[in-house]
Formats: sequence, C-alpha cells, structure tokens
Amino acid sequence: MKHKRQNQSAMEHNRVKGIPKMGNELCVLNPCSIFTVNKMLVYLCVCTLFCVPGESLGCTFPKFLDNNGMWMTHNTQGNRVQGYFDGQFLTASRCDSDGSNCVRTTIKCLIRREENKFMVKHSSKQSEPPTYSCMQILRRSDNIIQIRESQRQLFRNPNACNKEHLILDNWPMTNAMGFEKQKVACPFSGGYNIRFHTSDKQPKCATEIVPTRLESECEAGDGMTIKFTNEECIDPDLGMEMEQDLYCAATWTHGNVTFVAVRPQSDEYNIWCMRFRGTDLSRGIDHAEIFLDFVCDPGDGYGILRETSNYLNIEFEQRVISTTCADSYVFCEDDRLCEKETYVIHCRKMCGECSGRQDQCNFLPKFEGEWIEQTRKREVCGSYFVCLYM
Repeated sequence: MKHKRQNQSAMEHNRVKGIPKMGNELCVLNPCSIFTVNKMLVYLCVCTLFCVPGESLGCTFPKFLDNNGMWMTHNTQGNRVQGYFDGQFLTASRCDSDGSNCVRTTIKCLIRREENKFMVKHSSKQSEPPTYSCMQILRRSDNIIQIRESQRQLFRNPNACNKEHLILDNWPMTNAMGFEKQKVACPFSGGYNIRFHTSDKQPKCATEIVPTRLESECEAGDGMTIKFTNEECIDPDLGMEMEQDLYCAATWTHGNVTFVAVRPQSDEYNIWCMRFRGTDLSRGIDHAEIFLDFVCDPGDGYGILRETSNYLNIEFEQRVISTTCADSYVFCEDDRLCEKETYVIHCRKMCGECSGRQDQCNFLPKFEGEWIEQTRKREVCGSYFVCLYM
C-alpha cells in the first residue's frame, strides 16, 4: 500500500512538473499508464514528453503600442480598421468606409517570436470558432505601423511566421497620441519645380505656365514646403493649402522604392504617403506618387500600383540658378511673356530687368575661400567671393 501511494505521488509530481523548452513552449511529462495482467494490478509508467504553446508565459505586444490611443487606417474607399492595444490583447473593429457594419474581434497574443512576430488567436462575439495566424508589426515610427499577417486558419500552424507566409497590409495604421510631435529628417533636399498628373496621366491645371514649387530641407530640420501658384492646381482630395508646410513623419524602404510619410506643420491630424523610385534619394529624383488616402503601395513586380487609383503622379525638375540674373524657368525663352508683370519676376534676364551696370560689393578677405558645413553626416560646400546689389 505504501508503494502504491509513492507511485501515485510520483505520478502527480510528473503531471505538474514543467520543463522549459525553446521559445515560449511549456513541456510536461505525460502521466503514467495503468493496466492489469492476470488479475494483478500493474503500474507501468510510460513517461513521454509533449509540448504545448505557452499562452500563460506572459506574451504581450510591444509597449509603444499601448499608449491609450486608438490605432486606425485611413481608407475612404474600403474597410476601415481601428483598435486598441492593451498588453496581451488587441481589440479591433473592421467597418465599412462610412462607419457601418462593424465587426469586432479580440486578438490575443499567444507566443512572441523574433522580429516582432506574434502567434495570435482571433475571437469574435459571433458563434464562430477562433482562428489563428502569425502577425508581424513593422514600426515605421512611434505613431505609424504596418502589419504583415499570415492566412488565418482553424489550427495553429507552426510555420505561419515564415517569411513566405506573411502578407504586407499596404494601409498603415496611425495613432493620434503625440502625432503632432512626430518628425524625422526628410530623405532628400533641394528645390524642385513640380507638375501634378492624375493616376490616368491627365495633367492638373495644364494651362498654368508657372509650375508648383517644392522645397525640402533647405535648412536641416525645416521639413518640406509645397507652393502652389493657382488654387486650380490643388486637387480637392489632396486637401492642402496654397503654401503647405510639411514635416516628414517617417520614411522607410521596401524593395526598390522609398516611402515618405508627411504631415502638416501644425496640430492638424492629416497624413499623406509619397512613393519614390530608388532607395538613395540624395542622387536626385524625377518622379513620385502621392496617395490621396493614407496607403503606401509598393506596386507589383513591375512597380504598377494595384491597391488604389486614388493618387497623383508628380514630375520633378531641378533647375540650378547660379547667378542673381537668371531666368527661373525654361518658358522664359518666349519674350512675349514680358508683357505680363506676372511673369517678369520669373524671367528677369529675358525681360531685361537686370541689364546694365551692377553695383558691386566684396566680402571681407577673411571670408573668401571654401567653407564646409557638416550637418547630419552630410557635407554642404560653398564659396564666398562676391555679392551683387541689383
């Protein structure tokens, strides 16, 4: 009898004893088997090791997501998603674009993998069985994230977090908490003349001769400014001012494209995504797209946008003016424009506004020569020789 109690005690010990394994799994010993031989009670312990996912080991989502603010997508043409992160849970709602027909889902973090990948369980209030997937959270900034997710299944797939199973959601989620403070250096600098075209290549305000102007990081930290010359050049869905000051809120690369998320230099909660070809914009840019909804579509294998047609094409032209008496635009070659005061300021050379003797002044000798300014690991070179009074 004493031997029987000892065996039962050992069985209970093996049943509750946890053996840590790789990752967040919990491994336990299978209880002993019992059977009879020739009317004699025989205890045979077959101790097999099996593992169960460790839901109870404290899997939580990244702390920066849990800031009491609501995360949401900005899709005016399809489903909108919004949700709150709270430790182990994400409570999300998916609604139609007008806010109706919402479906609420509770997403529970089960196991945390590398690179912010999480095995999760999806549960809704409807009488449906839970589903499982792997979710990866891509942190574009403190207020902007993107999600890559595997196909949802009725069972836990141990390979769900493999790269080939994760699909990127091109609609980033943003959080309004502290959004007005979000600011990074823009990935290119300089001034450009730009022209807008619709997604089907139709020019905006084609009759306007003076192009829109874009200036980026003229001084480190300045951000970006877009100066429209005519209200007709502003697409109604773009929602910008005649002179729109912007900060770059985040920038990242995907394949061979660079995305730049820009926001107003104000407390206004608005955001646009710009897509540029290439990953080193310091070499110069000639084309980009700006999405009218906040979507960052990398395009298919040929770079063709498939997610939405609600965007504008932008053509960039950088014209370097090396003297104080120079025409600002190529169209100044037509001297008939000098009859209109509107264009004279842009075509000073063609219109003879800077001909004749110019009063000259010199910088002090100690300032002459080449100077180098180092800012943000970038060198800006310049020479001081002469200044001109017009």
